[in-house]
Amino acid sequence: MKLFLISGLPRSGRHFLTEVMNQNPKFYAITKTPLCELVYRQFSLWVDRDGKFQKDLLHDEVINMEYPFLRQYIENFYSHFTDKKIIFDSASVWHSRYNIWMLKLIYGEEPKVICCVRDMEEIVASYTKLYDNNGRFFEQYLMADKNNLFKTYNELWRTRSSSFKNALHVVKYNDLVDDHDNTMKNIYKFINQPYHKTDFTKIKRDKFYDKAEQLHALTGLHNIKEGLQKSDTKAQEILSEIQIKYWKKMNWWNK
Repeated sequence: MKLFLISGLPRSGRHFLTEVMNQNPKFYAITKTPLCELVYRQFSLWVDRDGKFQKDLLHDEVINMEYPFLRQYIENFYSHFTDKKIIFDSASVWHSRYNIWMLKLIYGEEPKVICCVRDMEEIVASYTKLYDNNGRFFEQYLMADKNNLFKTYNELWRTRSSSFKNALHVVKYNDLVDDHDNTMKNIYKFINQPYHKTDFTKIKRDKFYDKAEQLHALTGLHNIKEGLQKSDTKAQEILSEIQIKYWKKMNWWNK
């Protein structure tokens, strides 16, 4: 089994890209699984920083089975979904340095992480509109200690500035929509797979998204439109000039 990863910033096309990759008959792509957390917890038993499980790791056979066991653990997880051998797991946590390091140890090589980004002022405007449509205030979300926007952004910043930067392939939202074919060809080149052209008539919204929207109490959180349609949200119509200037400074992928 070959495992690829789709990650990145919220409101940046990750779910759309997952559905696009799932069109390839050789691929199986799924949005939002607990795979990363499951593997992390198993991996942590062997790392065992607090010494809690040291007494269980006295036999060389047990110590040496760590990576083969974890590879089989991942394969077994996906065997319940598909018999395809090329898998794309999509989650916003995959671009963190720790998770990349973890998979590098498990597989003996760096994973390939397709990382979706979008200009920050567009993300904030999209979120602001979404929250407003649901009778809520996005500012309250931003004030939370561990809001997902800053968390994923900071993790991405650290990774692209680290020795793991080559594990990332950054995909800009505007390129994914405005220059779709070339952007997808570059993705396929990154994962070293033959190119498969997108059929936009077959793009569909997974029923999983309904449950996600209910969980977050945000109708429209994961809208996926038919065809190739760019978001009509314009930052200048929602945010002030000062806000736009502030968020634009964070768009390192445009520099």
